[in-house]
Amino acid sequence: IGPVAVWDCALSVLSMGELEVETVARPKHGLVLRTLHGTNLGTLSEDGSSIDSLVSIEPTRLDIIYSENGSTMLCVEGETESICVIRDPETGKLIHELAKSEPGMPEARVSHVALSPSGQYALTWCRRSPDPRGNLTVFDTKSGSLVAVFNQKVFDAEHWPSIEFSDDESLAIRVSGQNINIYEGCKFSETPTSRISVSDIHSASLAKGPTPQKLGVFVLGKKGQPSKMSLMTLDGSVLSSQSSFRADDCIFKWSPTGKAVLAMTSTTTDATGKSYYGESVLYYMCGDLNRDQRVDLPKEGPVHDVQWAPDGRGFVVVYGYMPARATLFSAACEPLFDFGTGSRNVVSFSPGGRFLALAGFGNLAGRVEFWDKKTRTLVGESSMSCTTAFSWSPCSRFFLSATTFPRLRVDNCYKVFKHNGELLYEKQLGTDHVYQAKFRPAPASKFEDRPASPKRENAPLGNGSGRMIDLSSVVGTKKSEPYRPPGMRDRPAAFSLHEKAEARPVDARTFRASGKSNDKYVPPKTQKVIPGAEYLLEESTKPSKNAAKNRKKKEAKKAAAVSADAPEEPNGNGNAEIVSSSAHGKVNSEQPQQKVEANPAEAAQKRLKALNKKMRQISSLKEDKQAGKALDPDQIAKIGQESDIQAEINKVEAELKTLSC
Repeated sequence: IGPVAVWDCALSVLSMGELEVETVARPKHGLVLRTLHGTNLGTLSEDGSSIDSLVSIEPTRLDIIYSENGSTMLCVEGETESICVIRDPETGKLIHELAKSEPGMPEARVSHVALSPSGQYALTWCRRSPDPRGNLTVFDTKSGSLVAVFNQKVFDAEHWPSIEFSDDESLAIRVSGQNINIYEGCKFSETPTSRISVSDIHSASLAKGPTPQKLGVFVLGKKGQPSKMSLMTLDGSVLSSQSSFRADDCIFKWSPTGKAVLAMTSTTTDATGKSYYGESVLYYMCGDLNRDQRVDLPKEGPVHDVQWAPDGRGFVVVYGYMPARATLFSAACEPLFDFGTGSRNVVSFSPGGRFLALAGFGNLAGRVEFWDKKTRTLVGESSMSCTTAFSWSPCSRFFLSATTFPRLRVDNCYKVFKHNGELLYEKQLGTDHVYQAKFRPAPASKFEDRPASPKRENAPLGNGSGRMIDLSSVVGTKKSEPYRPPGMRDRPAAFSLHEKAEARPVDARTFRASGKSNDKYVPPKTQKVIPGAEYLLEESTKPSKNAAKNRKKKEAKKAAAVSADAPEEPNGNGNAEIVSSSAHGKVNSEQPQQKVEANPAEAAQKRLKALNKKMRQISSLKEDKQAGKALDPDQIAKIGQESDIQAEINKVEAELKTLSC
């Protein structure tokens, strides 16, 4: 058979020796689309060009979340009250109702929800709970029963969920007061299995991966003490720690293997005054004191984002003032590859870990670069302006971006891109609002790892409209350039507004100094003279009248000081002659200057005054001793010097009488 483009196929040899193409059935990619008029559960077509099998459910969804494996779907819904329900992720059928208020009780208002990794447990938090026992509840999603209730007055979105589970859900932790409560087997209804007491604890995080798990603990500094980030075992032993005076908060990002953690600290204010959003620093901790370190980054500025690869074999950091740099590190925190600079503040790995997206969302233009981590090549780029939500498909071949309400009230839409930046599908909602759009998660092990596909010729560009632009029809257009004087048009620019860096492999020994630019503007040593205007250059370099006057005053003052300190030499008449610096040229700075002697009578008067002061102090000490006050050894020794000081006073007084005669 001739060359055929097939989405997913396998070749098998028939008995007759001919080749046959068999389509391999792959799991479909589920999506959830929550709009103003309802919530739809759909599936993406194999080529990503359409969304099929839309299942519509009631339009009262307030939030929808999935477990990490996509087996459980938790919805927050209701009109008069906000309750949680468990629905089938494919059909949307109601399974259980959670956190529903009892008849006669105040209405429940659930604010935040979370699911455990496999979806066995659901967490809900509300500001005012109808349950008098507390406002943080734990439910069993399989049976819909209430497991435990806790009281949590203060909510921190950066550290939600308040209860963290291990990957196999055999262990859970919760910070309460100054203690870390550990629940083995997730038995929340019983007393904690163990408890670790940490003074002034701010937050704690449980490691991912297999047992034995580790803990990341952040202690906020106070009263001149630094903040501390510690790596601990479940029995409370400290493996390693880092301290910093510039840390008001800390977020722990664990490696999927649980062997290392990245602690990103931040402050509310910037001591240098260069940023309104404070400072941020990244630390690497693995329990080995020889490898624990602060991640030194060559470009000055904040740490925008950091993400581990799904397989745990390295991480990517986006850092520095715009245009920001992005660097790939190994699992041992060694720099491997630099992605250059660009307008980016987000890094996102595909579930399979092969591709990663470097994007500039939020207040940036929305440019997205797609890279192949294995080959370290740029496979494509696209423009996704005004993106507020995004997600990867479980197969790592599609990327979904959406403009949602209420972040933006106009131009709400959602788009599907290929892993190389090619726009496949776009849906504009017009006056309708998009509240939520994302892929349903699925285990990445169900999909094979495949390299990047080449872009189709004349592929649509992700320019916001999805229309294909043919530049061949544009005639006589030329990219506008800034004005340059005629004398500089054939020369390279002396400087640029931004330090542009290209993608390249990096060496760990020279990585720290790689942020220093060699293309900075250097002013010329000599000023260029325009023919016929030499007098203007002379006037510009000539000092002003005030400057010349001040310089003469300084020179005269300096000459007078040198003359006063100059040695006296006898002349031919036997009289002393002052030798000035002008007679001998430059004064030798190595010769010590002779100090001018003061009047002997004045010196004796000063000495007598100091001695009389000591006598007054001795008299005061003698009075204290008579009053019964305890004296230290130095004060007793000073009283014993009274006779010597009196003899010295008599000697000085006699000397003064001699000088006055």
